[in-house]
Amino acid sequence: FKNIENFKNLKYFIPQKEDWIIEVKYCNIWYSYENIILQLDIQKLSNINPLVWIKNNDKYDKIFIT
Repeated sequence: FKNIENFKNLKYFIPQKEDWIIEVKYCNIWYSYENIILQLDIQKLSNINPLVWIKNNDKYDKIFIT
């Protein structure tokens, strides 16, 4: 994730587990690549593999970071 150039221009959000079932398109808060990397580093220190929502214009994806 950190080494793929294509990810740097997208927007991201790490939902709480109880929000995993929500439609991604309803998320109003999106973070930059740099910001999400900081959040992921914190999650990694806690041994958490978070779900990350990715926004690319009007397309959305969900991935787990392990």
